[in-house]
Amino acid sequence: MARRKQESAGGLIFGVLLFAIYGLVAALPYVVTAAFYGAPLVLLFLFGKARTGPFPELENVADEKAGDIVNNLLLERTRWTDRIDEIQAHGKQEGVRWIMREDRFELRSKRGQELNSELESARAALDDVEAQISYAEEPQQARLLALQEGLLAWYRARAFLIAGAISIVAFIGASLYLEIEVFAGTASVNLPIWNLAPSLFRPSFAIASIAIWIAAPISLAFSLHLSRAAADRQFDIQCDGWVKRQSADASGDEEAEQAENETQETPNSPYKVLGVSDDASEAEVKTVYRNAIKKCHPDTVADRSPGIKAAAELETQRLNLAYEQIRSARGF
Repeated sequence: MARRKQESAGGLIFGVLLFAIYGLVAALPYVVTAAFYGAPLVLLFLFGKARTGPFPELENVADEKAGDIVNNLLLERTRWTDRIDEIQAHGKQEGVRWIMREDRFELRSKRGQELNSELESARAALDDVEAQISYAEEPQQARLLALQEGLLAWYRARAFLIAGAISIVAFIGASLYLEIEVFAGTASVNLPIWNLAPSLFRPSFAIASIAIWIAAPISLAFSLHLSRAAADRQFDIQCDGWVKRQSADASGDEEAEQAENETQETPNSPYKVLGVSDDASEAEVKTVYRNAIKKCHPDTVADRSPGIKAAAELETQRLNLAYEQIRSARGF
């Protein structure tokens, strides 16, 4: 009995495989036809995303673009705040107990653990956005963020351009190979099924269109990966240049300040660096200094690029120098 069942199961599997192979063979002309007429759409998509525009430079970043960065971050903060409220509302509607003093749902139920996990992820994202907003409040830092976004968009567009070019090369190469090695001397065209111009669209063209569908996603994924690294590298180069220029300017400003009254409110005076007036109270100076130094703290820019970290370090040095000059002048 068991042997008969095994033979019956083996026959069924063989029948299914035979039917699948027959289905693939029967569907092949339709697959090639769909690939042939869909290939131009793939190329249009790739080249439609390949508009690069001028190469982003820090000096050319418009103030409006930097303002857009801050506005986008504010919208992102609102989105995550709403998401946290939504998770809490859903949990309460489902009857999961909310522990007010611990600001979380109870852990005894599986649903409570799931909601707490969602809350933790949303709050972490909100904290990240808050840190970026605090960092972007400084106009120059907002320009750096705008530059980073512009470089990513530029290199991403170039990745689509490269993927489109590689797809065309793959199509041409596959067509030539099939024409020379496989369909040499073949005049009739059996593929695709709906051939609008038999005298022009040879079998090699139809089958080679599949190369576009294979080359496009592979080359695009690889190009996008490289574009991210190239954008980060270019961003670091421009940031390093900006940091060096700032250091040179700061050195020149420091020498000029030594010849002037330290308490005089000039564009490069310590009061101007902190953003307070020269008659500000001691408490006001300390408060402004603490708030400004938090934005440049290493923890705030821990997940940023090396260029931004270097810029934050330079800004910390400027703030500390200004604060020490005011302290020495006032004696507090």
